[in-house]
Amino acid sequence: MRLIEQYQAEFSRQLASGGGSHEISTQNTLAWFASKGKAMYEDAFAHETQILINTTSVKTSLLEQGFPDGWSDYERKAKNETFYKANAKIFLGQVEALDADSPSSPTPDSWQHRYEIIKSLLLGSIALLNDWASHTQQIDDVYNVWRAGVDHPSLIYRGAVALSRGDAGHSPYAAVSLLRAAIELRLRWAFGVLGRIEPNGGVAPIAMSTLLAEVSKQKNNIRFSVDFDHICRLYGWCNIHMHAGLKLYEWLPLFALDYLDPLFSAQPCTTGIRPGVSLHAGIRTTSVVFDAVRGALEPSDGGVMLVRPESCHIVISE
Repeated sequence: MRLIEQYQAEFSRQLASGGGSHEISTQNTLAWFASKGKAMYEDAFAHETQILINTTSVKTSLLEQGFPDGWSDYERKAKNETFYKANAKIFLGQVEALDADSPSSPTPDSWQHRYEIIKSLLLGSIALLNDWASHTQQIDDVYNVWRAGVDHPSLIYRGAVALSRGDAGHSPYAAVSLLRAAIELRLRWAFGVLGRIEPNGGVAPIAMSTLLAEVSKQKNNIRFSVDFDHICRLYGWCNIHMHAGLKLYEWLPLFALDYLDPLFSAQPCTTGIRPGVSLHAGIRTTSVVFDAVRGALEPSDGGVMLVRPESCHIVISE
């Protein structure tokens, strides 16, 4: 039996070891992965691909190598072994993070949710090798696992229903649509530019590509808690799912949410209109730069719908 087959057989056995108890199955699987499974996958990955999993744990490098920022970038990355090395490393890290993040007050639903997460991560680790074989070796369906690479609209809808009702159903890519909305609103409200007033009096949204381009021109004069280029990369990655339904791997939403957390979390702030601790402190700049970005977005043939500076989600200093 090949190493990858041993790995797959063993994690399948661990997932079924609880006899119907998600708690026992999850605990057994995570304990096995920490003691043996991680090393088994590293060896199997190297044996199958003849490449080593990334040794770096630097999140910035993993993001740049493992997240395509658009369809064309995905097609390039899918042919490059670096993409698979980085994703294998992200996979290992997310299993370890799940193991370390035990629920403080576990319930049957929370254990079911954790079980579905670890199951999808482990199956995804095989799917990653399937993609490597298909895109770099032109050999399809080498490994005994199948998954839908594209989200069906019905599944997205069911994920939305589950989220709205607080169900424990596992819909990892439902988070991508929410993350895309969060990034877009974070940047629109930071600079308070909500729309373009057209000559006929109507209001139309300013394209995100236009907003990102203008902010990019000033990015060296704006302090972001997360690198602006990485924000753009993750926004582009979200768009692949939004526009084409491409799912890629279940660990990517988990990594992305963790990576962007500082952009959305409260941080100490001693300057600006609201000193203290602010949810807006993830983006900071001067009034001159703030006005320059807003001014560049005002069209010549109409006005722009602006939020007052004191209501914008940004810390402005003089």
